[in-house]
Amino acid sequence: MDEPLGRSLALAFKAVRELMDERMAEHGASLATWLVLHHAAEEPDLSQSQLAVRLVIEAPTLVRHLDKLEADGLLERRRDERDRRVVRVRVTPAGHAAEARLQATAVATNAELRAVLAGDDEIVERGLSRIREYALESTHARKQHAL
Repeated sequence: MDEPLGRSLALAFKAVRELMDERMAEHGASLATWLVLHHAAEEPDLSQSQLAVRLVIEAPTLVRHLDKLEADGLLERRRDERDRRVVRVRVTPAGHAAEARLQATAVATNAELRAVLAGDDEIVERGLSRIREYALESTHARKQHAL
């Protein structure tokens, strides 16, 4: 009997996340901390709430990552001058250097994963995109129906 597709996707996601965490750990980071650093480097001076939205994580989870990255000297947080309730995130020079190393690791791992697919990566990407779109549309439709 075939394994359910949802289970296969979940197990593949878990395995890739563990692989990425292992590779990032070689540089003293994790996939989660690299993603925070990467998004903060990509768009300087985002607010913490904007960064949480981009990462699709809850604010308290983000704060834990920011605390560690700030303690490591990789980013800094400052109150917005116009609205003191808003906290802005900025990557330090050391953070940019770390992010570049981690980005290279992510790119290399991505290339390895694409090589495993032996040229079928476009087919897989199209399939995953269709599954994601269907799931999002279906979830959105159920939420609208509930209203």
